[in-house]
Amino acid sequence: MNVNRMLETLPLMGKGMAGVFAVTLVILLSMYLLNRLGGRGRRMDAGSGQPGADSRAEQRERSAP
Repeated sequence: MNVNRMLETLPLMGKGMAGVFAVTLVILLSMYLLNRLGGRGRRMDAGSGQPGADSRAEQRERSAP
C-alpha cells in the first residue's frame, strides 16, 4: 500500500464527505420547512393512530339525535 498516494487523496475524500454532509443538511432543512409551512390538512389522531379520526367523531356527534 502506497501511503503517499493515500495521503494525496485525503483532501478529495474530505471534500466529498463535506458535500454529502451539506446535502443532508439541505434535505433536512427543506423537510422541516415544508412541514412547518404546509401539512395543516390531515392530522393523525394521537389516540387511534388513524388519519381524520377527530373529524369522524365530530360527524357522528352532529348526526346523533
